[in-house]
Amino acid sequence: MNKNSGVNLQDIYSFLALSMKYPEPSWFDHGYTSNLITILKEAGLTAEAESLSMISVPDDKVLEDLQVEYTRLFINAVPQVPAPPFGSIYLESGRSLYGKTTEKVRDFYREHGFDISDPSAVPDELTLELEFLGLLAGQGRYEEEGRFLSDFFRPWFVRFRDIVVAEARHPFYVVLVKLIDFFTLQEED
Repeated sequence: MNKNSGVNLQDIYSFLALSMKYPEPSWFDHGYTSNLITILKEAGLTAEAESLSMISVPDDKVLEDLQVEYTRLFINAVPQVPAPPFGSIYLESGRSLYGKTTEKVRDFYREHGFDISDPSAVPDELTLELEFLGLLAGQGRYEEEGRFLSDFFRPWFVRFRDIVVAEARHPFYVVLVKLIDFFTLQEED
């Protein structure tokens, strides 16, 4: 599966961005889980699809388990959050949020005609970067997409992915970072 296989990359990136948001009943439903399993199988990640059999029929327990794990991995854990979803945490000294890396990402967005509407949003947050990649792909701006991936996204995402794989207690997030890895590697060329 690649850019030329008829896959709508904008939709894939948007789906991945949604997947990495806090799980809510408004989107984490049977339609979502069915689409996730389909994407995994079409990407050749059948073992990963099988590892998510417990979410194929989402219920309150599944949703609660994912919410707890999301909070632990990405928002709040003692002694520290294992995998904060911000590029600057991995690229700035002292794991600092909103450093030079963040400014460079925001500048890249602006140079390419985009800006963040929410002033409290951190530009190098995972879901925003995936949404931005989707916008570029949707406009057929593959050169800019590739540059963003190699210059901004991949340098920190690889470290984030490895931490999620090592720290996750639920296979859902391991599978998601592998799926993001699959699609961002495909487009890195």
